[in-house]
Amino acid sequence: MRYELIQNSENFLGFALIILAVAFLSTMLVSIAQSNLRSLKRLKILPDEQDPQLVSILIPARNEYHNLKRCLDSLIKLDYSNIEILVLNDRSTDQTAELVEDYQKIDKRIQLIQGNDLPDGWIGKHWACHQLSESAKGTIILFMDADTVLTNTIVSKAVLAMNKQNSDLLSLVPGRKANCLIEKLTFPFIDWMTLCWLPVKLASSSKSAYLSANFGQFMMFRKEAYISIGGHSYLRENLLDDFELGREIKRNGLKWSLYDGSKDVTTRMYSRSREAFTGLSRSIFPVFDYRISAFILAVAILSSLAILPQLYIINYTLYGASGQFLIFLSYFSMIMLSLSWLATCIKFNHNLLTVLIYPIIIFIMISIGIHSVFTNMRGTTSWKERRVSKFKIKL
Repeated sequence: MRYELIQNSENFLGFALIILAVAFLSTMLVSIAQSNLRSLKRLKILPDEQDPQLVSILIPARNEYHNLKRCLDSLIKLDYSNIEILVLNDRSTDQTAELVEDYQKIDKRIQLIQGNDLPDGWIGKHWACHQLSESAKGTIILFMDADTVLTNTIVSKAVLAMNKQNSDLLSLVPGRKANCLIEKLTFPFIDWMTLCWLPVKLASSSKSAYLSANFGQFMMFRKEAYISIGGHSYLRENLLDDFELGREIKRNGLKWSLYDGSKDVTTRMYSRSREAFTGLSRSIFPVFDYRISAFILAVAILSSLAILPQLYIINYTLYGASGQFLIFLSYFSMIMLSLSWLATCIKFNHNLLTVLIYPIIIFIMISIGIHSVFTNMRGTTSWKERRVSKFKIKL
């Protein structure tokens, strides 16, 4: 007896509603992408200010010897003159501190800070950022990662944009350099979520804290705003410090801005696929506030987008399933989803072949998410060889 995906009228009605929802959502994704292609702009070169504000560039570094040289090389070439570059050595066991000391001899704006012991109840990076913020003298503070490289004009452009927009936090979507297979498959997904799921224009005017995104590779704060929300001491154990800081800015009625920095801020996050899998896994479940129900809902939505239109088309082709309109909706959904991925690839310079394998990419991200759930439930999540405190899992 042959198997049919749609066997009776009840199944047909339920499947029809799901396909209709998928078609609607895929259309929304294309609409958001179209809007963001206009709204998520690159920063422009503007005339220099007469009296530039002091910008403190803050870099937490733990065993970053192999990354930090590229970062510091880019910073000493910045065209923004009034900066200080603070690097905190977070108990590194490699030659991170010695490297920074060598650069201090080249550029007096670079300062090495030896980090204090990690107190209980803190994630190492957050403790490092907190210490850096206390040492910063600038009215503007820029947090960035040690594996990040900046173009020479981006700080000037960001400061001018921040002042023009009267922003309290300005963040840039970084360009991610993929060094391994997992990165090549997952980085397009991250950019797809940014371009197609976050309506930037609406988020900029909305008071909703959850309509925001913030990227740790480039977080520029007015220092008084950063202090007013509690800084990193507010989220000592929160793995999503970048996203949560952006949300807290909006909760306090402060101004948040997001721009496309993919050509101006580049990062090399991981060197091997295993490292990339573990690193991405660390942050996925916390996005859902450790709620199982929210994660399951997200998996259901993404799975539906990835596979249901194709399943219905296969079932129709093999078994002649009824519903010409559903066939139309299935093809329409696949076209819309492909367009959303095409826009992402063009915007962020990913391989165009990604468009053909987006269902595979979605299921890879789901598998990483499931791993994230289990590692968080077992309390085995770690960051830079340090175990992260176990959070209470919510339904």
